[in-house]
Amino acid sequence: MSKKKENKKPGKFKMLPIDDGNIDKIKEFSNHPFKPYENEQLAKMVESVKEHGVIQPISVRTINDDDTYEIISGHQRLRAAIGAGLDEIPVIIHEDVSDEEAAMFVNETNITQRDYKNFSQSEKAKSIKMYHEAIKQQGKRTDLPSETSGQVDPKDDYARTKTAKIYKISESTVKRYLELDKLIEPLMDKLDNKIFGTSPAGKISKLNPNEQELINSTLEDKDNYKLNTKNATELLKLSQDTENFTKEKIKNILNKDNNISKIAPVKVETDIYEHLLQLFPDETNLNKVYENIKIAVDSYNKANSENGNNNEDTNN
Repeated sequence: MSKKKENKKPGKFKMLPIDDGNIDKIKEFSNHPFKPYENEQLAKMVESVKEHGVIQPISVRTINDDDTYEIISGHQRLRAAIGAGLDEIPVIIHEDVSDEEAAMFVNETNITQRDYKNFSQSEKAKSIKMYHEAIKQQGKRTDLPSETSGQVDPKDDYARTKTAKIYKISESTVKRYLELDKLIEPLMDKLDNKIFGTSPAGKISKLNPNEQELINSTLEDKDNYKLNTKNATELLKLSQDTENFTKEKIKNILNKDNNISKIAPVKVETDIYEHLLQLFPDETNLNKVYENIKIAVDSYNKANSENGNNNEDTNN
């Protein structure tokens, strides 16, 4: 008969001091994937805390000893409490929480409280990567040699499926964001600021950090250098010849005119854009995506128009 899994003890409620002498005892979660609130967003939270206090306790886990804690939910509430001048904050203290459990908790609470579609691209990439790795590590033994060296790890398939379910996205989207997580920070910032989209970013993420640094410095040389799927693909091909992967070659590729720039820009919500891209093979050119969507929309409008005419004939 299998042994029933022991349930975790519920967390303990406590008021922790957050004055200058004690705030160092509450640590941010290591490699926290979410950006801190700033400016107006933080100011609103601070005003709310001043008026109502911290209504929902933050969650922490014990680390090293009982006097030091790591936040697993509530980073923004703690910053707002400090900004509001509070001396203490309500917390739920969880004991014996593994790194994997903590990583899953951090990301699941943010999905629930903020909604995945509101994450920035970098937050999506870092969050998905952290959750995916936590799932892979759960129950994994490190004292045994790998029996799957050079093979597809079955844990990776399970982790991708589980991650897709939690984030309510497709497995191909999980895979794409695992690739995007390989972008260096300056390029990730440009992705967040919509300097280029996820399609060219996915191409560039396949390059090593030094090659990415070279592309980033080139993009910062002139404002009119644009990165798109077409020239990102060319840069990826150029990287196969390491001796010719120079700044001058990169400039030549980025300067090339292409048809993508001639398509009028259309603002599309990120989650809709991602779902549309999933309908096409990974290597599909964006012009081809645009053409196929246009054909589908034209066909839809034509069918609706014909149905409308038929209804008029029937009514007459």
